[in-house]
Amino acid sequence: YFRGRPEIDDVLTGEAENVIDRYLDGLFPGAGPSAPCSAPNAEPPFLIAQTGFSAGKNTAYYSAILSRGCPKSCSFCSNHLVHGKTFRIADFDRAAADIEKLPRGRNIHINFEDDNLLYAEDYFLKLLGRIRKSFPEAKFTAENGLDYARLDSELLDRLISLGFKSFNLSMASSRPALLRQNRRFSAPEKLNAAVMKIAERGCSSVVYFICGLKNETAGDAAADLVKLHGLPALTGISMFYPVPGLEICDQDFSSYKPRLCAGSSAWPWSGSMSTTELITAFRLARLSNSIKTGDGLIKPGRSRDSGGLLRRIMDTGRLHSIIDGRIREIPHQSEQMVETFLTSIYE
Repeated sequence: YFRGRPEIDDVLTGEAENVIDRYLDGLFPGAGPSAPCSAPNAEPPFLIAQTGFSAGKNTAYYSAILSRGCPKSCSFCSNHLVHGKTFRIADFDRAAADIEKLPRGRNIHINFEDDNLLYAEDYFLKLLGRIRKSFPEAKFTAENGLDYARLDSELLDRLISLGFKSFNLSMASSRPALLRQNRRFSAPEKLNAAVMKIAERGCSSVVYFICGLKNETAGDAAADLVKLHGLPALTGISMFYPVPGLEICDQDFSSYKPRLCAGSSAWPWSGSMSTTELITAFRLARLSNSIKTGDGLIKPGRSRDSGGLLRRIMDTGRLHSIIDGRIREIPHQSEQMVETFLTSIYE
């Protein structure tokens, strides 16, 4: 696909740190021809970069990645295609040495971008302990999520004691049949137990589901939203989007504009849900979170809310928003999804 695009001059396969230098060397006289290649079993580096700084909290924020590869074969994910199915971790001593180079005299918050950190549980816990030894107030998150199937009460206690205050967990779907079709493991009882344990420890969590998978209906998405609303966690929603190579999609990508592959485009790739239904699901997820957090909206038992927004939604059974200081009805929404969600959470 990419080699055939007229906008693209060269295609490099494999992991950037293994091919970029060789490619760039080939751009200079006397360096010889470039030799990009794939190295799916190479040891990954420990990558860390500062992403922000809060002067008030004297906290530097970093993003980091420790691993590559995924032994899973979820049909909606390209990880195993891009990084290979062999799970690999960065050398511990080199990772620890890079941590020692971080500036002192400030708090640090490290967000790990890895998909499968708990596949190397002992390694990960050891590194967290090493970081806390150098930065006793360090805090951690894992933006791409931790595998809830590998989280038990003891491991959660250890992670929290080491500095985890919030958790991202991936449900993918609450429908066992849909998960089986996509070769995704399902253990709803473990997910519920993890969320409850996190809440009991005074920490927060976000549980994500994927909206727009093949054979998923608007009713399935509404059921996911209702289920997640009943948990002591915020609802995370990810619009399904394909990339070339996924067997779940057989589209000819050359006939689509690239921006449609962004999740924010809510393009109906699977044909099971329309763009209107996908956007409605996204808005309902935000509504659920606003109800739970009281972010400008009324909670059950409260007498007032911001401009009567939630009251208008409940009275009309249609989604509204505050635009230019006025409550306005949102056009193009799935009335059935809105009715299912509102009826279920307030029945």
